[in-house]
Amino acid sequence: MRIRISAGIFGAYCRITSFRDFFRYYNTNLDSYDIFVLGQAMNSSVYRFRLKKIPFDFMLFSGSSFEFEQNILGALGVNYEIKKFGDDYKKVVKSFIDKNIPLIFEFDIRKISDIVSPEKKIDIHCVSDSIICGYDFSNEVLAISLKSKNDVALKYVTSKKFEQCIEGNTFPLDLKRRYYIIESSSIPSTYINMNKKDILRKKLSDYCIDLMKGRSYKIDNKYENNEIITGSQVFDMIIKNNTVIRQFLCNGYENSEVNKRLFTLYYLSLRDMLTPGSDYCYRKEFSKVLSSMADKLGLNELRTSADEFLVISELWRNLTRKLFACSGVKNTTEAVDFLEIIDSMLSEINEVEQAEFEKIFNILNS
Repeated sequence: MRIRISAGIFGAYCRITSFRDFFRYYNTNLDSYDIFVLGQAMNSSVYRFRLKKIPFDFMLFSGSSFEFEQNILGALGVNYEIKKFGDDYKKVVKSFIDKNIPLIFEFDIRKISDIVSPEKKIDIHCVSDSIICGYDFSNEVLAISLKSKNDVALKYVTSKKFEQCIEGNTFPLDLKRRYYIIESSSIPSTYINMNKKDILRKKLSDYCIDLMKGRSYKIDNKYENNEIITGSQVFDMIIKNNTVIRQFLCNGYENSEVNKRLFTLYYLSLRDMLTPGSDYCYRKEFSKVLSSMADKLGLNELRTSADEFLVISELWRNLTRKLFACSGVKNTTEAVDFLEIIDSMLSEINEVEQAEFEKIFNILNS
């Protein structure tokens, strides 16, 4: 079997392209912009956790959704199960591919990439998605939908590399050899194709509500205080935590070297999850999504919000640049000043984004 692959503006975002091509295989007329909305690809998310003996929370701050896969399948009402490859993963692969059923799986892209990543003090790397499109176990290779440097749609990986990529050490969310069993009979292709405009309008409206109100949920992990927070409350959460950090730096230790190491560990955890995939935290991409929705929904008013999100994307870019400049902080006083600047930038982003999400919601529901 072979799945049709194309890049588009989300070529680097494997989760979007994988699900777009999966649904196209089942004759469902969804492009990357639609998948972005249905999966709520952009978000403000924080994974909050605490290390032993350190009296404040660490924040992994993301501009995308932690639950993209579940979001899109739930939005379309598709039945699915999350399974784990056992020791004999080849048997699972054969059972799908021999029936011409594409198989979506999660993996650590670094294990099969030609890119050599530098060592980091905190090695943060998010889970990637791809589709298994074929196999040749007589030669110990699998074909997956992952574009290579020479622009070939399918990447052929050895069985050994495949084992490594489904066992990769991703952080903060573990891989656990996951793959998705998606019931093709539950994919409402005809309904989606006939009612796509109404579906997108409703889901974009729901998306705005989620981005404004947010939510929180616990996850199973080895750290204390495991919690993922989304939406506008993320910004308040980080600002409050930054206040705790400032107080701790001023009053916790007299040893400036200890202060600096703790501060470095904190800002690295805050910074390093923001930039994988998009230095603009998917706000620039969201601008293009809104332009697409203006055409599809016949709502030209959305073009103003599309323009606004280009401006907002630069605010996020300035934030990521500022966080990358943090290595120049030399002492506790500079660290405290630095966190105050970050708080100001976060407050500005939150204020302008919330106003824009409300505008979009009102346009969709007028």
